[in-house]
Amino acid sequence: MNSASTQVSLIVTFHGEGKIASKSLMGIARCRQHARRSGVRCEIIAVADRADRATLSSLEEADVLEDSDQLIEVSVGDVGLARNAGVSMSRGEWISISDGDDYLGADWITRTLAKAAEKGRNHVFHPEWVAYFGQQQAIWRQIGSDHPDFDPGILLVANPWNACSFAHATIRDKHPYIGTSRLPEGFGFEDWHWHCQTLSKGCAHFTVDDTLHLVRIKSEGSLNESHRRRSAIIPRTDFFLPRPDRIAND
Repeated sequence: MNSASTQVSLIVTFHGEGKIASKSLMGIARCRQHARRSGVRCEIIAVADRADRATLSSLEEADVLEDSDQLIEVSVGDVGLARNAGVSMSRGEWISISDGDDYLGADWITRTLAKAAEKGRNHVFHPEWVAYFGQQQAIWRQIGSDHPDFDPGILLVANPWNACSFAHATIRDKHPYIGTSRLPEGFGFEDWHWHCQTLSKGCAHFTVDDTLHLVRIKSEGSLNESHRRRSAIIPRTDFFLPRPDRIAND
């Protein structure tokens, strides 16, 4: 349920991040503090899905949650369903989704809200720059579906955006994440599927200039890596039926 007093809900999902969970949560709190200086009202919703004791203890030690924030413990065993649980408890007009291994630049909220005001509420927004650290190091620039170099056909073989996204609450309500753990073996990539679904419904995906998303790559326990090892594919999506060239570009 949305509240007029909350502009942005910052949903972060946790599973087995251990001690690093507190650092990710403090990073989200840093985004909120930056937004608050610009008059933006935010809440934090930390969703702990079958989280181990080390992760829960780390979240408690962060000591950044305020009275209006929420720490939700669920047992769905699925990243997409855990995100949906956070959305169902959110009160913000806009909802930012990130994972417990993520660190976002302090100005992620303020810059993205400005972009959303320019483009409108029927779209999805992503960080422009993504950097991996940990087991793998890499950096790349994401481009939006409005970019002249963007080819919709890429969605047949690859996910053009990572899981961090910002969208209006109405989009989150209309297009929940699919629970890939509830599907037969061989399906995965809930965020890739969500990108396809929202594109098929006319939601352009924009990147926000000069925003940064840092992602820790674990040596073991990575869900994406597990999907790749199993040669998983995304579930059926409306994006490929019947016209794969139909995409929002405004």
